[in-house]
Amino acid sequence: IGIISDVQAGAPQADIDQAKSLIETRKANYPHLLLNHSLVENLVNGVTVVPTTFFVNSKGEPVGYIIGANDKETWINIIEDLLKQENVANEQEQ
Repeated sequence: IGIISDVQAGAPQADIDQAKSLIETRKANYPHLLLNHSLVENLVNGVTVVPTTFFVNSKGEPVGYIIGANDKETWINIIEDLLKQENVANEQEQ
């Protein structure tokens, strides 16, 4: 899920349209959220670099984050490593 951090819910339609255009241009074909005031204060208030990518497990617990952009191969490696770590943690719980 992408989070549009610089346009909040209720923003002028022109700002929302510009965000949509950027999403389409970047071919980011996944759901995106417009933040409300509460989410800005509680989720992205401390984020100082865009993009920042957060990873959560199936329980909604944070398992890591990456600051900055990466190429597809790097993202694949990062995600595969996180999935391996999560599988190990799940096996240890059982």
